[in-house]
Amino acid sequence: EALECWHTVLPMADTPLSKAETHSAEDVGAGQISPTVDFIAGGLVSALSKAAVYPMETKVLLMQLGETASSDPLRMWHGVTLKAIENFVYNGLLWFLKERVRPPPPDPAQPEKRPAATFLGAFLVSCFAILLAHPLSNTVVSMQASLKNAKKLPLGALQVVKLIFQEQGLAGFFKGWQLSVALRLGSAMTIVVYDSVRARLAGAMGKDASNFVAGLLGRLSEVYLAHPIKTLRSRLQQGQPLVPSLGPSSLLGLWAGVGTMAFADAVKIGIRFGLIERVRVFLQQLLNARKRKKVKVDEEVKDDRIMGN
Repeated sequence: EALECWHTVLPMADTPLSKAETHSAEDVGAGQISPTVDFIAGGLVSALSKAAVYPMETKVLLMQLGETASSDPLRMWHGVTLKAIENFVYNGLLWFLKERVRPPPPDPAQPEKRPAATFLGAFLVSCFAILLAHPLSNTVVSMQASLKNAKKLPLGALQVVKLIFQEQGLAGFFKGWQLSVALRLGSAMTIVVYDSVRARLAGAMGKDASNFVAGLLGRLSEVYLAHPIKTLRSRLQQGQPLVPSLGPSSLLGLWAGVGTMAFADAVKIGIRFGLIERVRVFLQQLLNARKRKKVKVDEEVKDDRIMGN
């Protein structure tokens, strides 16, 4: 059964995205994708793309804390597994929720024209997702920060969890949540820009290219606007002064590493948004193929029973 479903879906992998979405719409109605598919596709692709640029983001974090990156490149991967899990949870929930708050398309036959969620709706679902993933985020940050002492082994996840709980209790896993919520303004902007731009560019550039460009534009604008808040959050999580002084160099330090971060996010989003849309459609087609197979088997069993009577 699984092999037959695979043979049904495999030829669809090379189908243009517009035709694939139309096929999916016929199966589940008005271009809808299963909520489970949204969660898995958004989480899986996001986790893999985050892992690909993780060393660059570790370097940025150390720069934000006023430290230099480790001379051992392998140490820059420390904590990558937990970071991937954090991204799977956060982005899986985000994609699942943002698709639920988007209004339906004006024309059910054109699901690609579906409007973006409102800014408020995108902001609220982003806040909900980040608060659920916050304990993982704080744990990863402390693991990365432990790299600043090159003479000591970095802290493992369990060591960090024990340390945070002993020093700050459960509240320590949510330290900096106010700034994390403030950063969701940038996440909401990315979501709204992405869904708005891709709907307008799809006809001119094709779906894959429009997904890439829309995601890139949305995220790059967020990076430069929200980077100072990320720096403040990292310093707060590590108990450092938020702004050591009001001098120009101190204020410009809030953008420390922004060039590296912008490049990392450009790579990450370039991979992420195009793949998520493809994976969503592919997984939905696989699910639909299994459903059709099950219906067919049930009908054959029913016919056999009728013939037997």
